[in-house]
Amino acid sequence: MQECLTNLHPQRVFFHFNNISNIPHTSGNEAHIAQYLLDFAALNKLECRRDYVGNVVIEKKASSQAKSNITILLQAHMDMVGVCHKDKNFDFSKDKIEAYLDSDGFIKTNGTTLGADNGIGMSMILAILEDNSLNIPNLRAIFTVEEETTMKGAINLDIKELQANYLINVDSEEDGFMYVSCAGSEDALISFKANKELVDGQALCIELSNLSGGHSGTDINYGKANAIVTLAKLLLETKTPLQIISLDGGTVRNAIANFAKAIVYINSDKEQFCAQLQHSFAKYQNIHKVSDPNMSLTLQDDTNEHKAFDTKSSLELLNLIVALPFAMLRPYDYDRTIAQTSFNLGLMQTFKNEVLFKIMYRSLNEEGLDDIKLKLQACVYPYDKAKLTFADRHPCWQSPNDNELIRALKACYLKTCNKELKITAMSAGLECAFFAKANPNLQLVSIGPTILNPHSPFEKVYVKGVEEIYETLKLTLEAI
Repeated sequence: MQECLTNLHPQRVFFHFNNISNIPHTSGNEAHIAQYLLDFAALNKLECRRDYVGNVVIEKKASSQAKSNITILLQAHMDMVGVCHKDKNFDFSKDKIEAYLDSDGFIKTNGTTLGADNGIGMSMILAILEDNSLNIPNLRAIFTVEEETTMKGAINLDIKELQANYLINVDSEEDGFMYVSCAGSEDALISFKANKELVDGQALCIELSNLSGGHSGTDINYGKANAIVTLAKLLLETKTPLQIISLDGGTVRNAIANFAKAIVYINSDKEQFCAQLQHSFAKYQNIHKVSDPNMSLTLQDDTNEHKAFDTKSSLELLNLIVALPFAMLRPYDYDRTIAQTSFNLGLMQTFKNEVLFKIMYRSLNEEGLDDIKLKLQACVYPYDKAKLTFADRHPCWQSPNDNELIRALKACYLKTCNKELKITAMSAGLECAFFAKANPNLQLVSIGPTILNPHSPFEKVYVKGVEEIYETLKLTLEAI
């Protein structure tokens, strides 16, 4: 990160964000971040513990003039999603994030995810914990692992850590909004298996890249193109008999796929096939000219020896991809700009005779998850070569939209920003769902600064928004 970023206000928040950005911390790789938190607690003489799954909890006693019978939980997750441009040489297990401040007041990166989700949340909590000038009640900071993948940290958190009056989650991504509801989700895996045969002749590598991508929950309502689905449409629209050698795309199941690549064998006029591809590509460029203005298509000969699915199996595979109910399926009843139910094919991988689809679908209510599950089963049912399995269902969350915590946050936000906090729902998952289920008496909300395009190489965080949320948090802790 450029040195000038550490001089941004609030300085201690960006000091910690700078340090966190220099520590690799994708899901399952949080050990070094956990050590940073343990070292921070030791330096500040704060009680600290790490549980058996890797969560870190830091305690700070109430200041002398604050209420000692109140405990407030501040919560963030340690892990980040690691996604980069296809031509970016970057190793999330060891490389430092290359962040910089742009002219619009956002911190962004050079071709990778930034990790503001949820590095900024962690940084705000650490800055509050080390500030001994604040007159605040008992604080318990909870930093969880694997929020972006398995929710292992939230699921396995000891219930005693949630014995408190209030919980403020700082993992939401739009300044000016307070979340009291979030989507539940479920993972699905489709395995498509068929025999392959040796093909005699030159293959073609077709790559669709530079799509916008984004978060599969909060960005699904913007009509962005999914690279896997779009590439399958292009191949189908040529109306040319072809044999698929491989079809791969996306990076993680909870991000909209921003690139895809197919290697195919065509036993026909290759020039005509490429012309048809370009014609169809121009159509999808026009459809997505606003959401994905940089979409690009490249075609390249592949002279390697290959085995491919037969024509019938290849056609079935492409039709299955296109039949899946990708995108927002139903808008939220109380705000039509938010997805109530959504579906995302995030990752596709080819292994010998098998193609794997990794899917995540979401809903703001349990019934919506059941409905999508039924639709998915109906899509897969006609295909004998496809096997569908489900895993990791995560609960929805809905809390009251008025209580002491909400009133305090609204008043302090108005005082800080001279504008109202809007109470709403999030079409992505939050760990709040697990905490609310474990302790139904806990008053909890989620807030955060504006983070655009999370889970994509275009992720960026608004500096002024960070300051606004940080100041609101400090005022709220002193007011309660």
